[in-house]
Amino acid sequence: MAKTIIPKGGRDRRRQRLDRLAARLIPLGGFGVLAAISAIFLYLLWATLPLLREASQAPFGAPGVAQSAAPLLALDSRGDHLVQLDGTGRLTLQTLASGETVFSEALDLGGAPPRRAWPVGESGHLYAVLLETGAVHFFALEFPVRFSEGVAQRTIRLSYPFGRAPLVLPGGVSGDRLQSYWEESQLTLAYVSEAVAPPGAATLHLLAFDEVELGLPLLPGRHYRYPLETAPERLARRGQQWLFLDYGDRLEAWFARFADSAEPAATLALSPATPRALLFGGQTWLLGDAEGTLRRTFPVRDGAGQFRFEDARPLALPGAAQALLAVPGQRRVLATLAGNEHRLLEATSGATLLALAADGPQGRFAFNDRGTRVARISADNTVRAWDIEARHAELSFHRLWERVWYEGPRSSLAFSAPSGLRRSSNSTSLVP
Repeated sequence: MAKTIIPKGGRDRRRQRLDRLAARLIPLGGFGVLAAISAIFLYLLWATLPLLREASQAPFGAPGVAQSAAPLLALDSRGDHLVQLDGTGRLTLQTLASGETVFSEALDLGGAPPRRAWPVGESGHLYAVLLETGAVHFFALEFPVRFSEGVAQRTIRLSYPFGRAPLVLPGGVSGDRLQSYWEESQLTLAYVSEAVAPPGAATLHLLAFDEVELGLPLLPGRHYRYPLETAPERLARRGQQWLFLDYGDRLEAWFARFADSAEPAATLALSPATPRALLFGGQTWLLGDAEGTLRRTFPVRDGAGQFRFEDARPLALPGAAQALLAVPGQRRVLATLAGNEHRLLEATSGATLLALAADGPQGRFAFNDRGTRVARISADNTVRAWDIEARHAELSFHRLWERVWYEGPRSSLAFSAPSGLRRSSNSTSLVP
């Protein structure tokens, strides 16, 4: 086979053309790599910068009208409806978008008027009602979606997950001193009853039910009784292993060894006028003072096995807190300042999520468990709602370089910067 002979000058010209082409392509490739890296960087900025924004709020829906002194005012899980239970036992749902009543039905409470009602657990659908007879009733709201002619319609259904018969509490309930806690198929009720003797004495009851399933009756539970010299003003419980007795001038922390039985662990002296709130998670208290700060304190166990209260870094407020309200299911607190100004704060960083100017008495507030909507029921029973956008308020530009304290509800260790690692009850805390 004959070989093609290329003159030497032709080979040089071909090599020169390839060299010139490579000289143009190599910089283009480098610029392409730099452009790709820049595009990735810009995308990361586009994705992360919104997370560093301050929390924002926006009015939602039209003003509505709530019922005066209703035993229950709450929002459903999505924050679409205001759930109300009046003194006669009638349950109504009002849409926040239009203020229209879309559901109204009388609960089967056996003719007993309700004393107080509250959401149970984190689902936002199960509620407990304390009757004037001292019994407890449970009901659930379901929102199934049905399709009609290809259009999805969200309906409302009322049910009694544990049956229509109320739960009779042994010993009765003194006032409204009753708290519930439900986690992982276990329901625990803590309440106080008046003792026969001596005068002023009381009894603390812990009633625990295992293998709790919606749609099935409650199985017989374990009942623990603890005598008290005096009755506390209220009970507070937001977690599995801690129960607090609030006497006004002091807090008693009771440690639950088996999630239901408990024993006194630590005491914290307070002024009766100190605003206070127990955060979700069941361990951390927020206490207001006259200097405009929020004290954060929680019980820990020292090296000798003794419990005591330890403080974390306080939060700064623009004014002294007159009242505090912990948001159910969230690590947020609503602080009412001088002049009836209301601020919804992140308990880890103090970032303001919602600020309402002074417009009269405090009224009542309702929150959805997703933390995206809040409704305020003013003294004239007007309902106004706001949307809250705060994905990570503690990571905003304003808070990025500050020390932030976190707490988790399931761990059993507490970390403290000045005193090392300590064994605690149910939270992991970084205390700066």
